[in-house]
Amino acid sequence: MKKITKTKTVKKVSSKKKKVLVIANNQNAFWVYRGPTLRSLFDLAKFLEIMTDEQFVYHTARKLPDGRTGGNDFVPWISQVLADRTCAAALGRAHTRNAALAAVRRALAGYNV
Repeated sequence: MKKITKTKTVKKVSSKKKKVLVIANNQNAFWVYRGPTLRSLFDLAKFLEIMTDEQFVYHTARKLPDGRTGGNDFVPWISQVLADRTCAAALGRAHTRNAALAAVRRALAGYNV
């Protein structure tokens, strides 16, 4: 007869610590076109859920005076002010509001919120 041995169940603990959510001061807050002032990734996620298409296009793909399409206004703000280059890069690749929201939510999972 085969001997049955007990096995231990080990809970895998992530070695990565969660980051502290950066909240911008009033000077560095993001002023949304015809909308609220955003101060954190959490604020951005909440607003992406309800923002209008006009507001999204204004901040992500507006026309510049020389006829070129401008960049995503959220990207430098997230990278420089909120200090999350990974989220900024993911948001820069997002071309729809839903994709942008998914990118911000993924980033928020790494924070103590």
